[in-house]
Amino acid sequence: MARSTGPMVAAILVLVPYEAHPQTLVPERTLALNAAHEVVTAALEQCRQDGSHVMVTILDRAGRTAVVLHDDGANPHTIENSLRKAYTSLTFRTPSGEYGKGVMRAVSRRTPCRR
Repeated sequence: MARSTGPMVAAILVLVPYEAHPQTLVPERTLALNAAHEVVTAALEQCRQDGSHVMVTILDRAGRTAVVLHDDGANPHTIENSLRKAYTSLTFRTPSGEYGKGVMRAVSRRTPCRR
């Protein structure tokens, strides 16, 4: 009887580690929780001094919520708005205020539609 080499080759492939693409750790900079809390607290204090009652959100690199502070007297819609602003800032890698200014510049350059 002739033996099939297929099962033997499959067993060897499973047992021998594949080294064409070795796994490595990718170092990434991230904001520590204590530092994120300090940033959120400072932002909330600045908004209070400006007379605004807001919610401040910091996301991690993956877009997950890291720290959230909701000020006394802030409206309920600030929850979703804060998360969306933080996500936009993360996605476009720019402060949300700068992104808003860029949008306003783009809108002001548009010519009104004429019918």
